[in-house]
Amino acid sequence: MEGECRLLFAVLEDAVSRYLMNKKCETEEQRRIFKETAHWFRKGSDANRSLFAFESVCSFLGIDPDRLRKGLASLQPLEVPLRKQRRAA
Repeated sequence: MEGECRLLFAVLEDAVSRYLMNKKCETEEQRRIFKETAHWFRKGSDANRSLFAFESVCSFLGIDPDRLRKGLASLQPLEVPLRKQRRAA
């Protein structure tokens, strides 16, 4: 993948990971992260005109945003293997 595509894919991958990892909302911090991420996935926001808005990222990557939303809503945190995040040294 080219740089722009890789960047937008990483944005989407991080959002999906944060959504699933915090879906159970066992702590206040998890609730905050989940609500913030779930809000990003919702459509109809003026922010959708931004390059890094969910709808824009999906459009660039050729992903159906409504289908992805439905899939995310039906998944449980342990149903999807999540890639470990790389940390800068």
